[in-house]
Amino acid sequence: MRYRLTAAEQETTFIHCHGDIEATVYTSDRARMVKLDALCEQFPDVYRCVWVDSQIMGDNLPMGKRYSIPARYVRFAKPASAAQLAAARANMSEINSAREN
Repeated sequence: MRYRLTAAEQETTFIHCHGDIEATVYTSDRARMVKLDALCEQFPDVYRCVWVDSQIMGDNLPMGKRYSIPARYVRFAKPASAAQLAAARANMSEINSAREN
């Protein structure tokens, strides 16, 4: 029987040293792996999978992967204000109603 990670065990870590051009991302989160793998396929000169864990999970996928990405793509942003959230909701409602018509 192969082990399967719980949601709490699926982690993502970023490693970036000041001045480095590249950042390293390790993840065992399936959704992030799928997203990063797609970016590696789409933009191989920018996103690279540099290591794949040899331990296989119950779904025949590796337990984790490590990627190299440009450090400038790692961002930390302040949360949206209530006004920005309301404007985004109104915009999406408008887009959705236009699609229905």
